[in-house]
Amino acid sequence: MQSHDIYHYVEDCRSRKVKLQDFYEFNFIFAMDSSNMGNLKELCPTDSTSKLLMLGSYDNDPSSNGVIDDPYGSPNPDEYERVYDQCSRACCRFMDSLRP
Repeated sequence: MQSHDIYHYVEDCRSRKVKLQDFYEFNFIFAMDSSNMGNLKELCPTDSTSKLLMLGSYDNDPSSNGVIDDPYGSPNPDEYERVYDQCSRACCRFMDSLRP
């Protein structure tokens, strides 16, 4: 995040487990892979107001197959850059999809 000059936007952000209230509070909840999506679907109440989406499905790079792999624990620091690029492309295309 520092190398992309966006650390100040995310420095207070921390990951956390999805809570039941999230399915009512957020319009969209993104999964990174099929395991994440399966877990979200199990937790998702039938009257949820959130839409569950695969973030990678918005990536226009077909080599990703709609999946964003977690780089945590990878011995290759370039994996973090690859995932950053994937997430950046996918988020931009998702936002574009919301525009009329």
